[in-house]
Amino acid sequence: MGTRSSAKVELVPWDYESAAHCDRIFQQREACGWKSEEVEMWRDKSRNGTKMLYWIILSDDCPGREDYLSSHVTKYPEESTSIIDTAPAAYLQPRHPSRANFTPIGHVALDLRSEESSNVGLPSDAVAVWISALYVSWALQRGGVGGAAMRATEKLAGDENGPLKGELIVLDTVPEEYQFDEALIEQFYYAHGRPKPVKQISNEMWYRKQGYELFHSVPVGYMWPKNGEMVPVPFLYMKKKLR
Repeated sequence: MGTRSSAKVELVPWDYESAAHCDRIFQQREACGWKSEEVEMWRDKSRNGTKMLYWIILSDDCPGREDYLSSHVTKYPEESTSIIDTAPAAYLQPRHPSRANFTPIGHVALDLRSEESSNVGLPSDAVAVWISALYVSWALQRGGVGGAAMRATEKLAGDENGPLKGELIVLDTVPEEYQFDEALIEQFYYAHGRPKPVKQISNEMWYRKQGYELFHSVPVGYMWPKNGEMVPVPFLYMKKKLR
């Protein structure tokens, strides 16, 4: 595979009216182990222009591209069939889909959340774009693809000629100590036949390394079904200036 710094990716909008696209998102959320039940809600938000998911695909000139793809489809043979770029719009703005075939190795969403931005104290005069649902194939974790995907996502969010024109990019994540809870590790690793990573870095620390800074937290950000009970999980809110 390519080195951690050499991975190159592109983002392709999902077609939320396509059965093939929606089925693949569901498959990847199941592989992720998180929020597969929200796919229908994401379709509705895409229809009203407040959310868009983007497929993460390897660029044609990505070093080690074929090795990356081979690792992904070997682990997830149900994803070996390519899908087609058919999305006719993004954020209600028309686009001309390329009709090209591609094999996504993950996905990410960009959201517009005006009410939540206000609730967490973001300035009203700055356009805030929220990153959510970032997933990179477990077969490619720690291979530099995630960092490349974040850079591509930030570029898209802050593009002054694009649909969002973001000035701040925002995300939420769980604190480090919750991510390493044994029950959470059971859900994300052991339950999917994955060994616990020998060397772990929390999402919180990984985002800090990407230049994000903590600006807000809440004691209950998500109700997590832990051992048959709904347990409150705190959220950290992090942001980064785009321009």
